[in-house]
Amino acid sequence: HKTHDHQTHSHGHSHQEHDHKTHGHTKLAETQKEVETKSPKTETVIELQTQIDDCSPQAIGYLFEKLFAAGALDVFSQAVSMKKNRLGTLLTIICSESVVPACEALLFRETTTLGIRRTQQTRSALAREMIKVSTPYGEIAVKVARAVAGTPILNMQPEYEDCAKLAR
Repeated sequence: HKTHDHQTHSHGHSHQEHDHKTHGHTKLAETQKEVETKSPKTETVIELQTQIDDCSPQAIGYLFEKLFAAGALDVFSQAVSMKKNRLGTLLTIICSESVVPACEALLFRETTTLGIRRTQQTRSALAREMIKVSTPYGEIAVKVARAVAGTPILNMQPEYEDCAKLAR
């Protein structure tokens, strides 16, 4: 009785075909795992913080615009209780080291703060790109985020201003 290299399994494939398909499936799974485990880039950012207790919300809104124009990556505020039970605002600015002087100058010039705390942090950031999408209402920009360029999409978000403009 002679054994053949190309024995046929009950489903009609030879051992070689079966091994090739199984190996190909394993390779695909390994490739998907590599893509899923690709880490977003990390970058160093500076967090600036100060509490303000005597500034109008309109002035803080104006300051947000100025800080973004100066290169801040993000700006946000939170209502806080301060010493002597005064209500105030905790202002936080995330920026690169290169724009710290400009952001601090704005904080000192446009608010009543007497001091600014500075913390260096590392953050993970997804690779982003803007694409245009046609809708029945018009074209909108959509931000697409991936761990690394060329990997699967992890997040998509239409640009608010484009949507608001079309809604008007």
